[in-house]
Amino acid sequence: MIVDRKAVSDKDRPDALKDILGYKFWHQENENEPVEILGELNPDQDIRFYRSINKLIQDLVSEMKRLRAIHQKPEAQETHATVSISEDSPAIFLAEPTDDVYDLWEDLKDNFKREGINVLTHRLPLDSSKDCCEVIQKKVSQANCFVQVLGAYPGPKIENTTAKTIFQYEMAAKAKLKIFQWCDPEMDVKDLNHEPYKALLTGNDVMPIHIEEFKREICLHVLEPPETQSVSCDCLSGDYVFLNANQVDQCLTTDIIQLMNDNNLGHSLPIKHGAAKEIRENLEMHLQECDGIVIVYGAVSQQWAHAQLIQCRKIRNKRSQPLKALAVYDGPPEDKEDLDFMLPNMHMIHCRSQFQPSKFRPFLRAMQKGGVS
Repeated sequence: MIVDRKAVSDKDRPDALKDILGYKFWHQENENEPVEILGELNPDQDIRFYRSINKLIQDLVSEMKRLRAIHQKPEAQETHATVSISEDSPAIFLAEPTDDVYDLWEDLKDNFKREGINVLTHRLPLDSSKDCCEVIQKKVSQANCFVQVLGAYPGPKIENTTAKTIFQYEMAAKAKLKIFQWCDPEMDVKDLNHEPYKALLTGNDVMPIHIEEFKREICLHVLEPPETQSVSCDCLSGDYVFLNANQVDQCLTTDIIQLMNDNNLGHSLPIKHGAAKEIRENLEMHLQECDGIVIVYGAVSQQWAHAQLIQCRKIRNKRSQPLKALAVYDGPPEDKEDLDFMLPNMHMIHCRSQFQPSKFRPFLRAMQKGGVS
């Protein structure tokens, strides 16, 4: 264990300690601000100081119990059995955080360990991109996925070129590792002046959701991997999603179709031409036979979107099987009326500024489980 009483640069650390993220009793808002020593000026009001103290005490107690258990008899060890982590346990590579999300990062790390997940971390040296590459490549090769908590600023740069947050992500993406990134859903990304970091925060892998939901997504991926499908399968047995889009919003369906393909889901679109009766019958046919529905609310009127949801309700009693998932894709333009229509178990996919595949995860998960009555 390492206790950092003040900021220490990587080059001043012994080699054996460089990869250990210790207990920080100092805080720096960003790299251009002075370092604040916790507990020195006003300890009665220094919440971070006492939080760090509590964390250190908890881990010291846990380590002492672990060491004591090693020397106990096997029968006594069974009494204190907990979720054990071994080399065979599933592992995640938890990226080194910036200071503003360090406490949240610590909570995530502890949560994953309690779930029996091996958490791989490393303090990256800022003076050598080569050393950083070697460290990350080793962690990536051992991990099931890459997890990154993104704060309000990109953090220090490696060799004064690439921010550490971006560097870690690019290495994981290059290795084609499954990526989970989180940022505060209340963060206003538009105000950021750092364009590369803004691009990272608005990437397809970022999940601006509640942190507890983020934890569940990762645990589901790591601890409950999807069942492998048999080599031979019936091409007619798969599920398909009906993309109910008006002609003015056909351009918005391209990315959705690609996402459905990537998740082994079929898709259909309403016919564009024909008599009014044919168009109506085609719509009713798909509403009865499809496994999931995505209503595309783009440039169409609010009234059109409402009418499609009402039609879904009317047709439900004619279906032979319950609908697995229903969603409204709230796409561009940004300046339009809110939908103001919500049904039980309906998913609202908010993507007015840009398409974000991560927003579809709840819908895709519902497609796997089923459940809209």
